[in-house]
Amino acid sequence: MVGGSFGLQNFAEIRYRYRSKVRFRNKKPRKTTIEATYEELKKTDIDHWENKRIPRPAGWN
Repeated sequence: MVGGSFGLQNFAEIRYRYRSKVRFRNKKPRKTTIEATYEELKKTDIDHWENKRIPRPAGWN
């Protein structure tokens, strides 16, 4: 029983040490600037928009 706890401790340590490296390996970093975001927002038409409603879940008051 005592030996099992040491084995689990080592397994958990390895798991959490390499967790962040595996999770973000396939993602490419996005290079965005405030200016680029502002230019993109300037192109949107904020004067003519449509309010879209979705049905509420059953039992929602």
